[in-house]
Amino acid sequence: MNFMASRRITIGIGIALLLGIAISLGWEFGVTPYLSRQEAWKGTVVEKFRVHSWLLEPVAYFTQSPPQRFTYYWKVDCTDGRIRHIAVPGAIWGDAQTGYRAIKSPGHRWPALVIPHVQESTGIQDDILIVPEE
Repeated sequence: MNFMASRRITIGIGIALLLGIAISLGWEFGVTPYLSRQEAWKGTVVEKFRVHSWLLEPVAYFTQSPPQRFTYYWKVDCTDGRIRHIAVPGAIWGDAQTGYRAIKSPGHRWPALVIPHVQESTGIQDDILIVPEE
């Protein structure tokens, strides 16, 4: 194999790698957020946890001012039988407790949280719905 043929192969592999990276980034940042906005589900919060942001997004962690220290998640057991790990804003993450219901409606980025509430005077249960800002 001569030098020009190996160079063409190397350039072809490089172009294929760049194309693969571009497609995966387009999928992650273009298609996935759109699809997640369109899905709808209901479920129960099984667990809530947080992960240090620098483990998931090291560049954003060091470039944000002030840096976001954690990415917040709920583990939700859905009525369709799936278990989902949902990234949620920190403001609503703290309101969730195990057993609370979460409802994701089409067109919304974040799920709403249903907090059970019983009126002390009447004993009637009227749930409180917390919808995070988009």
